[in-house]
Amino acid sequence: MTDKKTTIDHIREEEPEGKGLHITFGHSASASLNNALSSIRTQQVIGFYDLLSIGPLTNFHEDPTKQHHRYEWLVSHALIDPEDAEQVKEQFNTATSQLKSIPEQSKIFIWTGDNGPEQTGLRYVLDRLRGKPNDVFLINTYQAAKSHLDTRDVEHHFSLTGEMSPDVLRLIYKWNRQDRLLSTNEKERLADEWLALSASQAVLRIWKDQKIHAVEETYYDELIIEMAKSLHTERSNEEYLPAVHLIGHILGHLHEPVGDAFLDYRLKHLIMKGTFDSKGDTKELRDYSVKLRLSE
Repeated sequence: MTDKKTTIDHIREEEPEGKGLHITFGHSASASLNNALSSIRTQQVIGFYDLLSIGPLTNFHEDPTKQHHRYEWLVSHALIDPEDAEQVKEQFNTATSQLKSIPEQSKIFIWTGDNGPEQTGLRYVLDRLRGKPNDVFLINTYQAAKSHLDTRDVEHHFSLTGEMSPDVLRLIYKWNRQDRLLSTNEKERLADEWLALSASQAVLRIWKDQKIHAVEETYYDELIIEMAKSLHTERSNEEYLPAVHLIGHILGHLHEPVGDAFLDYRLKHLIMKGTFDSKGDTKELRDYSVKLRLSE
């Protein structure tokens, strides 16, 4: 414990050469990294709060009407509050604009993990950085935690960078900040993958087998049904399962941070389809329960 504390204190005193621009995905990741780097005056953080793994992306980066369509879709599917949608869109556009003004001499560090939201964001950012001469370093927080934090007795499970404390991010920065310089070919390949994602009609993107995949929105439906079957068997005295417990159980078995709102949306679709019966007010996740119909 003493060694780790000494390492963290040492980082606080370090001043890396040159200015560094750090890009994160998600509000929590941005806040944690700002805290982690707060004592290093030459480092700036740009955070993208809209996680692009869920929702339509067709021509999202080129057509303002398509961007508007994305947020309308998220609101209509109860994946974002109407009062938050405009703020999230404005924040995203502000962050995108900041990319254009990055000085050529600044090093760029993109923080990501092994998950759909951050890997999709990585590809969007690299598309926006096309033509810039800056060195771009990739910091994979999931891989760094596996390499440096896991022991034979302790295994860490971080689905998102935003789940890590500022002290952990500070350590990861020391260990990995210049280990993974992206080549020109790598940057172009990843940016081109964004073009493929934004040309797709899919509304769900996942990270699997070290690749980003655009999949059908029904991707998790079978898992929802199978988990419900399992819980019905375990809780034979409960006719209806609280929806919040079912979805919490599913999230506990997933590495991919799909989020409760998307699974809630899919569960309600399965209710409308007749796969589940429900009781209670389905407007709020905590207020309704479900059971599989016998035919299932």
